[in-house]
Amino acid sequence: MSIQNRRLFLNSIIVFLLLCFGGTCVFLWFGSNNSSKSNISWGISKEQFNCVFDFPEDEEVVSIANGLLDGELTVFDSMEKQPYNLDELDWNMSFSDSPNSYQLYLQSLNSITYLTRAYEINKQVNYLYFAKQFIKEWDDYRKSGLAKENTYVWYDHGTALRADNIIFFVLTAEEAQEDVMTESDRKWIENLIREHGQFLSDQKNYTENHNHGIFQDQALLYCAYFLNDKEKLSWVEIAKKRLKEQENYAFTEEMVHVENSPGYQIGVMDLFYTIAEFMRPFDKNFSEMMNDDLKKAADFLAYIIKPNGVIAEIGDTNSIIGQSSVEQRKFDKYENDNLKYSAMLGKNGKKPVETSKIFPLSGYYVSHNQWKEDCFNQSTWMMFKSGYSAKTHKHADDNSFMLYSKGTDVFVDTGWYNYVTGNRYRDYFVSSHGHNTVIVDNKSYSTTSENSTKVGIYDYDLNSNYDYVLGYNEMYEGVSFDRHFYNLGDAIIIYDNIESDEIHNYSQLLHASETMEIVSKSRNETLFKLNTGVSEKQYYVRVKQLFCNGSNYVIHGDNDKAEYGYISRGMNQLDTIDTLKYDVKGKNSDILTLITIEDKEGKVEGISDIKFNEMTKSFTIKKSSGEEYQIQLKNRERFQVDDVVIQKQGDNNFKFYHQNANPDATYAWYLIDKSTGTVSDKREYSNSAECVYSLDKKDYLIKAYVRSANHNYRKSSIVAEIKYDPVQDNWYEEKNDREKLNIHYYGQEMEKKNEHNYLFRVKFDYFWNYSIKWYIYKNGAYYTNFTTNNNNEIEYEFTESGNYCVMYYLSTPNGDNLFYNFNEIIITDGVYNEYR
Repeated sequence: MSIQNRRLFLNSIIVFLLLCFGGTCVFLWFGSNNSSKSNISWGISKEQFNCVFDFPEDEEVVSIANGLLDGELTVFDSMEKQPYNLDELDWNMSFSDSPNSYQLYLQSLNSITYLTRAYEINKQVNYLYFAKQFIKEWDDYRKSGLAKENTYVWYDHGTALRADNIIFFVLTAEEAQEDVMTESDRKWIENLIREHGQFLSDQKNYTENHNHGIFQDQALLYCAYFLNDKEKLSWVEIAKKRLKEQENYAFTEEMVHVENSPGYQIGVMDLFYTIAEFMRPFDKNFSEMMNDDLKKAADFLAYIIKPNGVIAEIGDTNSIIGQSSVEQRKFDKYENDNLKYSAMLGKNGKKPVETSKIFPLSGYYVSHNQWKEDCFNQSTWMMFKSGYSAKTHKHADDNSFMLYSKGTDVFVDTGWYNYVTGNRYRDYFVSSHGHNTVIVDNKSYSTTSENSTKVGIYDYDLNSNYDYVLGYNEMYEGVSFDRHFYNLGDAIIIYDNIESDEIHNYSQLLHASETMEIVSKSRNETLFKLNTGVSEKQYYVRVKQLFCNGSNYVIHGDNDKAEYGYISRGMNQLDTIDTLKYDVKGKNSDILTLITIEDKEGKVEGISDIKFNEMTKSFTIKKSSGEEYQIQLKNRERFQVDDVVIQKQGDNNFKFYHQNANPDATYAWYLIDKSTGTVSDKREYSNSAECVYSLDKKDYLIKAYVRSANHNYRKSSIVAEIKYDPVQDNWYEEKNDREKLNIHYYGQEMEKKNEHNYLFRVKFDYFWNYSIKWYIYKNGAYYTNFTTNNNNEIEYEFTESGNYCVMYYLSTPNGDNLFYNFNEIIITDGVYNEYR
């Protein structure tokens, strides 16, 4: 008798004895069950496993699966295919224009999901057998020495995806009519999933404050309930605790996702919702708590969706029309009628009451000038962005805007291209050059977390005549750039007010969509024809510079020949467009731009006349109804933080005060122990612009803070160094190099030393300790890193062929942190070939 049959026989005897009662014996026989497949039973069913896989149409899935069987490798349906032999597959391959993304999907075994889904479609079991073999080949590889240097084998996101993919395959295979899974296969899978669960539950492998961590928690919950063993309770509690922390981080107080990309907000909301629904049978309170928060997050989505049903292409949001349309998404689950109305283009749900929304903490203003169902996609929509709270997927897009009207994009965010830092186009799209903003001296800026206080929405006013938003950008050293943005409906006034103590070149950029055709151009005006595809209605877009103080250029993208004029609406997809560039040179400079959307007779809907008085810097706007209103341009009063006067009062007492104190500001002070970089004393914000410190016998730094009355703006700077002289037993102000108390960044340079070696140098002034972490990326994937302390350069030897990018993160005790990368270097046969 087999072990399995013996166990069933003994169970039947026990049941027989238990049912004998009161002289009456009920005999139940539980004989052998030949249909039983396993002594191992999984803790969840296929129906309970609710992981969402974003498959293409069934026909394409089957085509991909057949290709996998016939020697054509697909790791993701939108990426390139290539010939392969599973037995000889190079799991470390560097392939496609996005090799890091390719490795992610290869190591996550994404291919087996197409095979599994193809079985669900046509029930051909050979797909499942091949998927099982695919997993086994990977398992052999990951145990070999070839996998040791590949960071994607046990990558945070990839490991989570792989666990999901394997569980999906196993639960599907268990439903197959043939015994795809043998007893030894089940034991092997049990151990493999347990290894994934142990990795995912280990805090040292966890990615906090990032969507990758959410994927890890979701996969850990699946592993816990799938195995249903002694580690389940521990893993579930770990995942729940971390998910609560992730949710608190993932959304601002306004329930806007912090990763700077509305497309990621949809993805993260869907991810949280899927987790909440999975947990409903096991922990209803936890499930409902998560869903209640998601309902609030849906408010932002209702406005950030453009009238054509496409999510606004901000940050790393995909923008391929059709693929990025939200009209077909099932948003009913969030129980937000405004989102349903917006996503369904007015065909369902409830019309929002407000035509515009401001999310100042999150850095967004969005306007949808009307919500009429019968002409939904013809409405004018615009978005203004300034500020961020996390650097993930962040572009240098502060004080930028987007405009859509009459069924098409007008001025666009230019996209994202891919995730390969160092790639010429990726670097362009994430820089300020790829956004509708102002750049200084043809440079961009570093969007580190520490720099987030230098940009944001300072003030706003949404009234019955117009909407006004004031954004500030002080990322460029020594330059304060304010953008006053006025939404008049089918007209926009942009007042760029820029102040500096030195002369700079300022360039206002406007990126026209693919449907914009230039009709005429002069020094201060450009007229576009808006090709909407509707022949009976012709519209034009006029861009007029009212101060006439600069030079107007139109640049059309032309591969390597043009710096501007590109758009990317999908991964590794590139098209050319027109970029307007208006250049002004000076210290304090103003750029005043009027954008109007006009019919063929030059009329602006709802507005009969716009007059500007340059002497008074004011507008008079006359509505079509005959009513008039005024707009008076005003500059924001800048706050000074480094105008501090120092007075010694006694041996060890010093007084610090601002000589140009602003009554509308509040002030704070930090006393910093220079030897340790720690704060010895902290004075909280108050109306007093002065403070007095009594010092111990050591060296100190004084850091000053100034904050606006509305708390929307903050500025800080180290303003003094106080040194102690042990010989004289005295304290004194160190006045040498006071300018260098705060970092002054000048750029970078790269020098070829010989055929194999390069010198990389970061150029800046700074008097205190600092460190630089250098990252080397090869073919788009992480290669190695190292750190230098108080050394601003490295020499690196390239010994292997490939495309390299050197990045660096400059860190200081003061928090003046910067992150940049050098141009891509191409090495062929171990020898330098070119860089770009």
